Amino acid sequence: MADSKRLRSSEERGKNTPPKTEVANNNRILQNPSYAGQRDDPGLLGRSAWLPLPFFVFAILLLAVLPVKATFNHHILLPALNILFLTVISFFITFFAAYNYLVRRSRVILFLGCGSLASGIVAALAGIAVARGAQNWAITIFNTGIFLAAFFHVLSAAGSFTRDDERSRYGWVVLAALYLSVIAAVVLLCMAIDDGLLPVFYIEGRPSPVLRLALLLSAAAMFAFSGVLLRINYGRTRSAFVHWYSLGLGLLAVGIAGVLLPQELGSPLNWTCRFAQYMGGIYMFAALISVNRESGRWDISLERSLRRVEERFVLLAETAGELLRAREPQKVVDGLCRKVMDHLDCHVFFNFLVDEKEGKLQLNACAGIPEDEARRIEWLDYGAAVCGCAARDGCRIVAERIPSAPGPRTGLVRSYGIKAYACHPLLGKDGKVLGTLSFGTKNRETFRADDLSLMKAVADQIAAAIARLRDEEALREVKERFQNVLDNSLDAAYRRDLRTDTYDYLSPAIEQITGYGIEEFSGFDVNTV
Repeated sequence: MADSKRLRSSEERGKNTPPKTEVANNNRILQNPSYAGQRDDPGLLGRSAWLPLPFFVFAILLLAVLPVKATFNHHILLPALNILFLTVISFFITFFAAYNYLVRRSRVILFLGCGSLASGIVAALAGIAVARGAQNWAITIFNTGIFLAAFFHVLSAAGSFTRDDERSRYGWVVLAALYLSVIAAVVLLCMAIDDGLLPVFYIEGRPSPVLRLALLLSAAAMFAFSGVLLRINYGRTRSAFVHWYSLGLGLLAVGIAGVLLPQELGSPLNWTCRFAQYMGGIYMFAALISVNRESGRWDISLERSLRRVEERFVLLAETAGELLRAREPQKVVDGLCRKVMDHLDCHVFFNFLVDEKEGKLQLNACAGIPEDEARRIEWLDYGAAVCGCAARDGCRIVAERIPSAPGPRTGLVRSYGIKAYACHPLLGKDGKVLGTLSFGTKNRETFRADDLSLMKAVADQIAAAIARLRDEEALREVKERFQNVLDNSLDAAYRRDLRTDTYDYLSPAIEQITGYGIEEFSGFDVNTV
C-alpha cells in the first residue's frame, strides 16, 4: 500500500497467477502467493524450536554409554540455575495463571498454575538443599514434587479440549484453596522427608529405589503426555503459547527421563539432564512472552484460541448459508459484514462493486463512517486509495501501523482514525475483479494471520455468490434471446416431454403452417403429428 511503484500491476501478475499478498508495514513489503487459509506463522525460530528435543535425547543416550567419570558440583551454581530457570519462570506462570483464572474462571488455567507453583517451589527447595549438602533431601523433594506438578499439567492439557462456560462467583476462594493445597502438599512432603517416612532416594554408588524410579517415570510420562495433548491442540488453534509451552513440557520430560539412567551427581550426563529441564523452563518463559505478542495483553487462555476457531467456523457457515439463500447477495452484505466486523473487533468495513459501464467502483455497503462521508466516497476510481489499488491489481493489500507509516494511499482511511486496514479483491471466474471487501481497526496496529484468513474466506464467499448471481442473469438473458428467436421464427419448432407425452413448447409458426391453434395442436399425440 505504501506508494504506487510498490504495487504489482495486473499485467505483471498474469492471468493465471494467484493473487499476491502485499503488506505495507513501516516500509516493509511481504508477498505470499498462497495466503488462503493461512494461520499464524511462528517464524523461523518457532519452526526450529523442536530441534533441542532430539539433540538432548541423543546427548543423554550418548553420555549414558560413554565411560565419562568426571564430575563437577558447585554449592552455588545449582541453586542459582534452579531458581533462575525453574523457580522464577514457574512463579511468573503461576501469577499470570491466577490473574487469568480470576478473569475467565478456566479450570485449564487453574491447573496450569497449580502445576507451575509445585514445580517452582520444589526446584527452589532442591537447589537450597544441594547448597547445604543435603543431596538425598534435595533429590527426594524434587522427585516427589515434580510428580505433583506433572499431574496438574495433565489435568490442564486434557482440559484444553473442553469449554469452560461457567462463571463462578467464588473464583478467589477456589484459587486460594487450590494454591494453598499445593503449598500444603509440599510442606507435608518436607515433613515426611525430615521424619524419615519416605525411603532414601539417593545414596551415591547405589541403585535408586523402586519408588523413586516409579515417580520419575510417571512424571516424565505425564509431562510428555501433556505435551502431546497440547501439540494436538496447537494443530487446531495455532496458539503461540501452546506451541512453546508444549515443547517446554517435552524438554522437561526428556530431562526427567534422563535422570532414570545410572549417573553420578555432577557428571556430564547429570548436567545434560539438568540443562534439558532448564531449556524447558526457557521455552515456558517464551510461551509467556508470546502471550503478550499474540494478543497485545497478558492473557493466557489455552481454550480461547479453540473457541475462536469454533466461532469462526460457525460465522463462516452462517455467512455461506445466507449468501446461498439470498436472491440478491449484494443486498445482504451489510448485515453479514457487520457480524464479521464485530467478531474481528474492527470498526469499519467497505464493500465496493465494479460498475463496468462507469469504469469505476461503486460503494455497495459500509459501516463505521458518517452517512455524508459514505455519499462522498460512493464512487472510487481504479488506483485511488487502498480499495482502488486492490481492485486495479487484483491483489490483497494490508496496511499496518498506518499512523506511524503514512502513505498517499492510506490517507483516506487514516482520516477515519484507522490504524490497521486490510482490503481483499472479490475475484470471480478467471480472476476477474468483481469488487473489494475491506476491514479496518482503530485499537491495534496489526492483524493476526487468522483474522486475515477470515476476511479472505468471507470475501471469497461473497465473490462466489455475486458471480453465481451474474451467471444466472447471463443464463436468463440467453434463454430470453433464444426464446425471442423461436417466437419470431417462420419455421415450426416444438419441444415434447416423452415421459409425460406432452408439449413443453410450441412456436407461434405452427399455427400459421398447420392451421391448428396452439391449444388444439397440443392435444395431438405423436402419431397424429
